[in-house]
Amino acid sequence: MFGVLTDGAIGSFYRVDVSDCLPCAACSTLAPGNFEIVGEIARIKRQPQDDLERQQCEAARITCPVGAITVESRRQKSHSQEIGKQ
Repeated sequence: MFGVLTDGAIGSFYRVDVSDCLPCAACSTLAPGNFEIVGEIARIKRQPQDDLERQQCEAARITCPVGAITVESRRQKSHSQEIGKQ
């Protein structure tokens, strides 16, 4: 898979499952700033940076004919959650 999540990251993170990907280029057509075709697979160029890019990535996810694009949402941990860990 492509698309790296970092600890403490917040927001929506898209991934491409390369074992399922067909190089149809639907994702890179719908969200050219975020997806690209490299060789025989699609990959994440960068995670969405604003609402327009999130909408484009979501359109790419929905349009993917084999469901190779997934999204994970992460929320910021509250200060009280962090204190409870100590």
